[in-house]
Amino acid sequence: MPIKPFAEAKQRLSSDLDGVQRRALAAMTASHVVMACHTAGLPVAVVTDDDEVAVWASERGCRIVADPGSGLSDAVAVAVDEVDGPWLAVHADLPLLA
Repeated sequence: MPIKPFAEAKQRLSSDLDGVQRRALAAMTASHVVMACHTAGLPVAVVTDDDEVAVWASERGCRIVADPGSGLSDAVAVAVDEVDGPWLAVHADLPLLA
């Protein structure tokens, strides 16, 4: 699950939400996706280059994979290389995931 810094997330909503609200929304939707994956019995690897997100993910039982910083495709590719077994790339902003 690639996750950018919460402070940089949801910029397209900046006309409707301030920075604090966008950060909270990003963390909330990511928490929902992590919980849904764990509930389904799936381990979660979070790809990030942000210390805050890494701590947040670790506190939720996620494995941390260092983001190479060269885009979404490369972030997923590095996780695939580091995770054993089958994998599924899931975005962190799926509020209706069940």
